[in-house]
This record gives sequence, structure tokens and C-alpha cells, in this order.
Amino acid sequence: MGTFGTGNEDLIEREAGTSFITGHTGTAFAVSGGQVIEGPMFITDRVALRLHARRPSSMPAEALSVLDLVKPPPDIVLIGTGSLAVDLDPAVIQGLRDRDLSMEVMGTRNAVGAYNVLAQESRRVAAFLWPAGEEGG
Repeated sequence: MGTFGTGNEDLIEREAGTSFITGHTGTAFAVSGGQVIEGPMFITDRVALRLHARRPSSMPAEALSVLDLVKPPPDIVLIGTGSLAVDLDPAVIQGLRDRDLSMEVMGTRNAVGAYNVLAQESRRVAAFLWPAGEEGG
């Protein structure tokens, strides 16, 4: 963890270890360590949080502020939009561009697989995921 007050501290630092998605259903995700998150979630290598956006298309750009707490920033942001890839709010796309982050939008099943592979490779990856059983857009 960085020195407090420098802007380099990771405000969501957790215990050592990488978070993997160990399972998912149409309504929830299981994360390494036994955590289960019902509904949409945000995940990085060290934390998994529940999202409060019912659909990917209704995610406000302000939800991206969680990315500002992750130090160092992710190399790529995956967005799993449920059973189908759907369009995101243009403000969300612009918010990712403003942060100079690469992104991939895809169905959740593919996003979970991509997240786990990238995390296994020790890549800095973050993902916003909606369960595959929930309506996309």
C-alpha cells in the first residue's frame, strides 16, 4: 500500500491472493474464498463487490469511479452484459476512454472465462458482470 495522502494508495486493498470466478448461475457469481454475489458485480484481482445497476445499459458512468480506487489501474476492463452482448451508455464508454482503459464488451459467459484467464496470467484486469440469466440491455 502506498503512503497515505499521496494519491497512490489502494483504497480497496485486500489480503494477498487473486480473486477468481469459480462459478456462476443465471442470478449469481461465486468467487474464490467462498464469497457469493447475487446479481451484478465488479471484480478485480483483490476484491469483488455487488453492483447496483439492474442492466448493463442502465449502468451510470459514475459507477466507473470504483476503477479510480484500484492501484495500479487495470490494463483492461471486461464488461459481461448477460446472455448477450448489448450496447452500453455512451457516457460509460467515454468514461473508460477518459481513464485510458481498454475495454471489451461481451456476453457474461465469455467475460468470466476471459477474466479468469487474464487473472491467471497475472494481468491487471477488472470486470463489470451481469448474470447470464438477467436481461441484457
